[in-house]
Amino acid sequence: MARDSLDSPYMLTADQVAWRCDEAAFGFASTKDVSPPATILAQDRAIEALSLGLEIEADGYNTFVAGEPGTGRTTAIRSRVEAYASAKPPPSDLCYVHNFQDSYMPRALRFDAGLGRRFRDDMRNLVGSLRTKLPLLLESDQFSDLRRAVVDRVKAQEQALHSSLEKEVTAASFAMAQVQVGPYTRPELVAVIDEKPVTVSQLDEMVASGALSAEKAQALKEKHRQLSALLESVFKQSRALERETQIELERIANELAKPLVNGHIADLKERYPCVEVCGYLDDVEASVLSSLELFAKEDDEKEKDALAEDRFLQYEVNVVVDNAALRGAPVVYETAPTYTNLFGVIEKTFDRSGQVRTDFTKIKAGSFLRSSGGYLILNALDVLTEPSVWNVLKRTLRNRKIEVHTYEPLYGMLGSIALKPEPIPCDVKVIMVGDPSLYQMLYALDTDFKKIFKIKAEFDSEMPRDPDGIRHYPAFVRKIVDEAHLPHFDASGVAAMMEFGVGNAGRKSRLSTRFSILADVAREAAHVARQRGGSLVSRCDVREALLHRKRRVSLVDDKIQDLITEGIKWIDTAGLAVGQVNGLAVYGLGDHVFGKPTRITASIGMGQAGIVSIEREVALSGSTHSKGVLVLTGFMRGRFATRWPLCLSATLCFEQSYSEVDGDSASSAEVYALLSALSDALLRQEVAVTGAVDQKGNVLPIGGINEKVEGFFRLCNDRGLTGTQGVLVPQRNVDDLHVSPEVVDAVQRGEFHIWAVSHVDQGVEILTGIPAGIRRGRGGNYPKNSINGRAERRLRELAMGLRQFQSPVHDEPRETKGQPRASES
Repeated sequence: MARDSLDSPYMLTADQVAWRCDEAAFGFASTKDVSPPATILAQDRAIEALSLGLEIEADGYNTFVAGEPGTGRTTAIRSRVEAYASAKPPPSDLCYVHNFQDSYMPRALRFDAGLGRRFRDDMRNLVGSLRTKLPLLLESDQFSDLRRAVVDRVKAQEQALHSSLEKEVTAASFAMAQVQVGPYTRPELVAVIDEKPVTVSQLDEMVASGALSAEKAQALKEKHRQLSALLESVFKQSRALERETQIELERIANELAKPLVNGHIADLKERYPCVEVCGYLDDVEASVLSSLELFAKEDDEKEKDALAEDRFLQYEVNVVVDNAALRGAPVVYETAPTYTNLFGVIEKTFDRSGQVRTDFTKIKAGSFLRSSGGYLILNALDVLTEPSVWNVLKRTLRNRKIEVHTYEPLYGMLGSIALKPEPIPCDVKVIMVGDPSLYQMLYALDTDFKKIFKIKAEFDSEMPRDPDGIRHYPAFVRKIVDEAHLPHFDASGVAAMMEFGVGNAGRKSRLSTRFSILADVAREAAHVARQRGGSLVSRCDVREALLHRKRRVSLVDDKIQDLITEGIKWIDTAGLAVGQVNGLAVYGLGDHVFGKPTRITASIGMGQAGIVSIEREVALSGSTHSKGVLVLTGFMRGRFATRWPLCLSATLCFEQSYSEVDGDSASSAEVYALLSALSDALLRQEVAVTGAVDQKGNVLPIGGINEKVEGFFRLCNDRGLTGTQGVLVPQRNVDDLHVSPEVVDAVQRGEFHIWAVSHVDQGVEILTGIPAGIRRGRGGNYPKNSINGRAERRLRELAMGLRQFQSPVHDEPRETKGQPRASES
């Protein structure tokens, strides 16, 4: 049987099981002779979509960049976005200033790039100039003379009022006395009797003692009332004179200061003719003229700076976005998109009394505001995992306005009054980077997502292995050499990198575009070359680096291999067995994927249970594996139950498997085990099997083909290669085969074999050495000694036996000597 299978037309050659790069076809000796790539490799579709999103100036044309990490997403985004940004003018500077109508709603002002800081400096110069000039003006002789004239005139009026009052008081035999009330004194009217002052309350005492008649006392009280009214009238007129004096002095001060203030403001208006800025400057002028006393005060030297900061804070300019240094549109990469980092914050401080305070100068811009007029690049997963960020980002993109406010979970406990700065219109192109699965989830579950991210730029993880791809790979290796300052690769080293790229892509006709992994391998291969003292990185260095790379993550792989080698996990690699075959399973641990053989057995008997998967019965079967079992049941029914019912009870089992089994790649192995059990044909245990089947018996391609072949080869190699061992794979997986150099060498020497079959009939012949018996004869039966003939004959026997057992004669089981009762068997 072994010799027949070795001569089988289904056996693959060494050239078919892996792609070997012809380094002689490169036309260069090393990467010194290669130029680095000028563009992104093999991502034309994604670049076109990204460019479309950057070019369309309309609502919602933000871009979601999908693709596997390491496919050049970040490099492509950086290259394209920075190219577009460099062609655009720098956007406006953004400032917040005091709102003189409502201090809790600071105003936003825009300036051409670089003018924001200049306006801030001009406002500081304005305040500084006014602080110097206004006190001098208010202390000038002109103002002093005008002030003195007003004051003297008012004093004369007040003296006339008081003089008239005193005459009235004296003529009525009253006098003005000063009465102490707490820390203050107030005037009080007292009557003068016998040249002695007498208060109103004392008049009643004098009447009671007979010192004063009641009529006289009543006349004095009436006079006191009249004089008190006159006194109050005089005081009221005095207060009115004081107010008029204050107003008149302010008017004089304003008239003197207005030319000075207006001149400075006019200069600023000329430099900043924007309507919004001019309106703000009008408010500043009105505020200065109404607050001249602020500029007239002199501060102590110790408190001068702190007091000035508080007194003149309203004239500060908070430049929240300064684009003076930009030479194009801003490109912001926000690597930590927390709420405050992305949308800004209004900081709060404690004053000297311990109270929380804030003002418009505490407004800080986030990445979104700093990227206004340009581009903002975010990681989708980071955005979604940060509290409140996703909802606020959607709202901001919909409204095209950003509102800066304090993130309340952090500051709400302080209980201070929050500012509400004026919202700022923002024109930002957001590029969000994430996995394809994340894009699909957002598209399906978030109705706003498809409205605000209308462009999807998806990066492929592989590219065709065509002449362009073969030409681009050496250029990429040269790029890594230049960026990481590595030794150059010779032609064999570049060829080994391309062979690794084919293996990483999982198909001989494709090359991997997961450039970050390729770059890591290149760095590690360069390290190996340096350690051996080589000036160029060769094929041997790349291979050794890949071996080290695999060893670092293969601990679990080795532990399972030890279990098989020590016989704890039973796997036969020699001999023959009925109803038993070596299947192949793939284990994925994230950083390492490997294949291992698993023993699959089939047991049959009389009954009507059909084909039962033990894994499915105990809930250790995934949905895909359960489907595979049902499919092979359909195959068996279509092949053997056209004239006779499929009457059997068969069980299939993955021996020594205690975790969930999924996938249908073991379907062909289960078919072979079942056919072997039915036909009583021996199966070769030195051959492992993988492949799915359909209901017609066609062997279908599966995943992880290279890992499975390498896993069984490793076991056979550890136990000793015999020249008859090998793996049965689907014909449709031949283009996916790219096994390790060790397997290729063994195939080249004829010590290990790989057969590719397209139908289970081909596979069963290789495993048993017995013809499958594809065609039925004239009697409608398969050839007698073929696998199908023997299996059909056994199924017919089972059906007849079941029919006989179920006949009336067997309704009451009879006890026979030496045999147990039916109920006991």
